[in-house]
Amino acid sequence: MKLLVSLGQQSLDFYYCVTSEHFRHKILIKVIERLVIKMASLYQRNLVSLGAALLCLDQIVKRVFDSQNMVRNYKCKTDLIDKDKMSKAVLALYHPECLPIAVNLRDNFYGPLGVRCLEFLRSGPAPKEGCEFGPREQLSQVTSYLDASMVYSSNAMHSDSLRIFRNVTLFFRPPI
Repeated sequence: MKLLVSLGQQSLDFYYCVTSEHFRHKILIKVIERLVIKMASLYQRNLVSLGAALLCLDQIVKRVFDSQNMVRNYKCKTDLIDKDKMSKAVLALYHPECLPIAVNLRDNFYGPLGVRCLEFLRSGPAPKEGCEFGPREQLSQVTSYLDASMVYSSNAMHSDSLRIFRNVTLFFRPPI
């Protein structure tokens, strides 16, 4: 993935190595693009050091992409693109909420690998003791939100102690 951010007279090429696992998270990539553009705006107004901002963004994004543990409790229809032609008996073997993503034969990355379909399963019923079904649980740790708890804190009391409560700003100390 390449993001090009204009900084007035300069432009910044912002690269991330995006693997096949990351292609499932288009919403997350849009969030990253918006975050980079916001940081460029703060940089132009001399509100943030570009190096510090990009280092922070880099750490946040890496943490999000590294937490992609997909629990594979269910068989997904990755090999089944046209489920209308499938028999009901075959479809019963697969989780009903698996939403396979068809891959074009001419896809630059997946085409040569022979991949025709990507699995996408976000949540499933969570079995409790005694094999009873409970509330739904998210199977993938990746969401459309960036976990910036290292910036804002992970609990309300600490987070509130960092806030000024004016103009949605946080306390900060200028660089030494």
